[in-house]
Amino acid sequence: MQTPAIPTDEDERLEALLRLRILDTPMEERFDRITRTAGRALGVPIALVSLIDENRQWFKSRHGLDATETGRDISFCGHAILDDGILVTPDALTDPRFSDNPLVTGAPHIRFYAGCPVRDPNGMKLGTLCAIDREPRVFDAEQMAMLRDLAAMVEDELAAVDLAHAVRRRAEGEERYRDLFENASDLILSVDLAGRFQYVNRAWRDTLGYAAEEVEDIEVSQFLASATRAVFARAMAAAARQEPEGRFEAVFVARDGREISVEGDLNCRFVDGAPESVRGIFRDVTERHAVDRMKDDFISTVSHELRTPLTSIQGAVGLLLGDPKVVLTDASKRLLEIAYGNGERLVRLISDILDMDKIQSGKLEFDMRELDMVDLMERALDANQGYASQFEVSLELAAPTRPVMARGDLDRLMQVATNLLSNAAKFSPSGETVRVTVQSRDGMARVAVEDRGPGVPETFRSEIFGRFSQARFGTTRHTGGTGLGLSISKAIVERHDGVIGFESEEGRGSVFYFDLPSSSPGSGSDE
Repeated sequence: MQTPAIPTDEDERLEALLRLRILDTPMEERFDRITRTAGRALGVPIALVSLIDENRQWFKSRHGLDATETGRDISFCGHAILDDGILVTPDALTDPRFSDNPLVTGAPHIRFYAGCPVRDPNGMKLGTLCAIDREPRVFDAEQMAMLRDLAAMVEDELAAVDLAHAVRRRAEGEERYRDLFENASDLILSVDLAGRFQYVNRAWRDTLGYAAEEVEDIEVSQFLASATRAVFARAMAAAARQEPEGRFEAVFVARDGREISVEGDLNCRFVDGAPESVRGIFRDVTERHAVDRMKDDFISTVSHELRTPLTSIQGAVGLLLGDPKVVLTDASKRLLEIAYGNGERLVRLISDILDMDKIQSGKLEFDMRELDMVDLMERALDANQGYASQFEVSLELAAPTRPVMARGDLDRLMQVATNLLSNAAKFSPSGETVRVTVQSRDGMARVAVEDRGPGVPETFRSEIFGRFSQARFGTTRHTGGTGLGLSISKAIVERHDGVIGFESEEGRGSVFYFDLPSSSPGSGSDE
């Protein structure tokens, strides 16, 4: 007896069989009708729909046989699925593959076997429709054709099983999605291509105060504030073209007249390649907008009600300190100097907070023009030399004689340079020199500021460009600062399509640099 070989696509074949979920299911009339017809039409006592599992052949339908399965190692059908055509054994006792097979020498005493492979919709051979007789015989051409036709009917039924599973899976999936959408905290809606509501979830209904039946088949535009109807319609059209515009804001009008600001996007659902409906997922941002308005009001108050009088106070204190006619005791002069220094720190803090707010809101304006970075850094060193002198630190520029051009905003880049220079001066030991270099490298204009300070602690490096980030350094010098300078500098450089970074070694100093796209003719490398 020969044990059936294993097909080369066995893993895929078994996966397809298991995916069909037909093994060990009850007998069904639609399959039994085929085996009964095979028995009568072909004149055989036994007809089977046999499916080949990993270790057995299992009979989905059996006519003239009580057994529900046998081992795969003794199965005739295991041989039949190895070829595309019908396997015919006229007399099993004379066939060396089966002559001593227990299914031949014992019940059901197979002598004649004809098995036609049956496939799933993807062409995987799952088993056979087989005709069995207890007497030797042959099939003529008409009988062979009949067996093929009946096997094709089995395949049709297997395809129907597969389709039923697919429909059920889709229905179950849609039900799960519907439950997920229904219980989501986001506002979810579905509209047809004409813009009429098909579905709104609980969050949408609760937020706007409408029942599902009140909005069904009504145009979504009726629930939108007039100012955002065109925005929504544009997003609908883009989604249907499979060109979604991304996140946008719209305003729904609730039953009680409240305007609900939402942020989200629309995506089109396609059926058979054609657009069928558009689904939107939105988040209620009404409260966030209210908070933003409160913040804007606060920033405005700080700007007008605090910075203006504080600047006047600074001016008055500065005049007292600078007027040679005003005679001050040492104690009075010291108090005024402290007040002036603290006032200067507050003005700087307020300015940084206002700048950060403008950056975050996208309101920071840039006047972009061609700039010579060498000339810009010469100005920056002149402007900051006095500040560095307070710490007994000098500033030195090393730059090429030819211009290093980049496109940028002069005032904003001066702000970046001042931040880097003032930080380097603050953290440099007395008597040291802060070295500034300007060069072209790899199509970028690089400005680097090198100090001999304590370096950036390893534990702080990931936070150094964060807002209000200040580290403790190995120095007793009071450095001050708002903790916003580097964060603002990073935002400014990135708005210039540039990169800011640093290299540092604790105890040996740091190099902070920023790179901007160079517009120098033939810009390459100065190195």
